[in-house]
Amino acid sequence: MGEKIRSYKDLRVYQLALDKAMEIFEITKIFPAEERYSLVDQARRSSRSVCTNIAEAWRKRRYKNAFIAKLSDAETEACETQVWVEFAFRCRYISKTMAGSLDAAYNKIIGQIVKMIDEADKWLIKPKVSDSPIPPFSDSKKKGFTLIEVMIAIAIIAVALVVILHSYGLGVSMANVSQDFSLATLLAQGKMAEIELEGFPEVGGEEGDFGEEYPRFTWRKRVTETPIEDLRKVTLTVSWDEKNLEVITYLAKRE
Repeated sequence: MGEKIRSYKDLRVYQLALDKAMEIFEITKIFPAEERYSLVDQARRSSRSVCTNIAEAWRKRRYKNAFIAKLSDAETEACETQVWVEFAFRCRYISKTMAGSLDAAYNKIIGQIVKMIDEADKWLIKPKVSDSPIPPFSDSKKKGFTLIEVMIAIAIIAVALVVILHSYGLGVSMANVSQDFSLATLLAQGKMAEIELEGFPEVGGEEGDFGEEYPRFTWRKRVTETPIEDLRKVTLTVSWDEKNLEVITYLAKRE
């Protein structure tokens, strides 16, 4: 935070994300018509969501958990965009050089977002303390409180504490969900890469886990035929805590 940041538009991570979103917009103009409502729509949506979530996080700097939750959403959308770039490359819509350039840019964006999350306290808006002196109590206010007034005050404080604790728990929950989704996306990418290295897949199903390092996450692979004889549809589902992330790709038989 060397330079003065007055708006989310001054953030380098926002500027880079905006540039890459516009680059993806231009690139996807040449994609086949059948991808208009699938790969084109998904890539444009996720790349733009990185920008919008960063902007929303900027306006939530009064509340640390909400700020982190929105940045986590931006991180998730950036990772999702990397997946769509990978699909575009494997479908031969973009070159390896272009795919590598976009992937590297989004790795940088993710790194900047993670750094903002780790240093969240530096970005938060500090509450203003009033400089005006507290007016002295008049003699008429020096009498003690009645029992009813004390009971009402206790009830109001109790209700306020319940609301505060609920809001805090909700913010932590949202941040955890976003982090889990980011991790699931990365695990799915790695597993799909393994599947592709195995070659042309046999029709059928298989399932497993990600080892002791990620005990909450499991995967399930389903391979089905397509109208094209030498093309298989591979559906990979990563599951955790009754949640699922599904990734689909198509693998062709190599000569």
